[in-house]
Amino acid sequence: MALATWLATAAFQQRRPGGWRNITFLADQLDQVFHLSGDGTFDIRDVPGSSKRDRTLNAYILTGLGTFLTTGQQGFDSSTAREFCEKLGCFDKSNHSTYLKNYRGSDFSCSSTKVYTLTPVGLKSAAFLVKLFAASK
Repeated sequence: MALATWLATAAFQQRRPGGWRNITFLADQLDQVFHLSGDGTFDIRDVPGSSKRDRTLNAYILTGLGTFLTTGQQGFDSSTAREFCEKLGCFDKSNHSTYLKNYRGSDFSCSSTKVYTLTPVGLKSAAFLVKLFAASK
């Protein structure tokens, strides 16, 4: 399903958080980053970053955005984000948990049950990443 179609649906419009209204990017830009399946799942095509650490953190931010776009929820589990890191080649077995543990940004938070939540700041960071990725293509 094209993101332009999904973004226009009433289901998406009703469950978007308040911070979303201030974020602008084109559906075409989202299509360059994400692939939505008909069953409500998504794939991340690629993730920007100059190091495995940067790419890992960006993968978590984009996982949060992809989860939000497909489910309307801002929470996602660590296993989903880790799978994307493995698929995209930014998973570093010896440093992955260190990257996350030492991250002091405010883009996402983690509960004791390893459920991450994309924050309003994270939504803005995700929009920046989408625009950055689209501009590089």
